Amino acid sequence: EFLSSLSHALGGDSRAAEFEHQWRLNYVDERAIADLSNLGFNSVRVPFNFKLFYRDGHIVDGGFEYFDRVIGYCRSHSMYVLLDMHGAPGFQNPGDHSDNVDSNADQPRDTVKFWDGNNIKLAASIWKHIASYYRNEPVVWGYDLINEPVPQS
Repeated sequence: EFLSSLSHALGGDSRAAEFEHQWRLNYVDERAIADLSNLGFNSVRVPFNFKLFYRDGHIVDGGFEYFDRVIGYCRSHSMYVLLDMHGAPGFQNPGDHSDNVDSNADQPRDTVKFWDGNNIKLAASIWKHIASYYRNEPVVWGYDLINEPVPQS
């Protein structure tokens, strides 16, 4: 929904895609990581939507471009990274922060489809892809598999 509105406001899908790409590249910069390190923090949690690694029915490498930048900044400042699937296939909770456009606070289970169909299998496949890519990366200290899931009914 957001990208649709952005596309309308910017005059086309390609402009919206480029805006999103630039936003993702610049959302967290090295200065932010340096500031956190200087404040005494030793790690950052990087939330992401599964769609960074899934397009047109296939697992893709798209999200690594963004992760690699943050991981590089963290390496330079002696920090660690926790990767957090904040938006899972089928929405793991009714919140808009999980990209659930059908959110319904009165009946959260009705809008949560993560437990249905192949969504769990897809999330697991994406995590296997990510874990394989970072298998030798000591800066990545962990994976938050699903952010704030609503239990299966």
